[in-house]
Amino acid sequence: MASLPSGEKVVLVAHSYGGLGISLAMERFPEKISVAVYLTALMPNYRDPPVALVRVQQAASPNFMDSIVVYDSNHQPVSDVHLELGKLLVMPTGFYLNDLSKPLLTQNKFGSVTGFL
Repeated sequence: MASLPSGEKVVLVAHSYGGLGISLAMERFPEKISVAVYLTALMPNYRDPPVALVRVQQAASPNFMDSIVVYDSNHQPVSDVHLELGKLLVMPTGFYLNDLSKPLLTQNKFGSVTGFL
């Protein structure tokens, strides 16, 4: 975003937790974003810290932090090599709840970009 030429604008599209990322981009580079599209994505606001959304998600899915995604091999065949390579990439993730507890967005910047749900 920083290297985008002056006067150029982009359209940002996010899904799921990507909504947090494009929201931070809107805060940092509001003049470079034409519109942001939240496609079934978390859409924070400038009044509440982003952690509020994560906590709502956790309340809705009690096992959320222990979730495991499994794909049905009957619908998506995977070779043994790809399966083993994929297993190497499995790792726990964190949502950095302490960082997301701080106000990150402002009405002047984040609030100045049009967003669509």
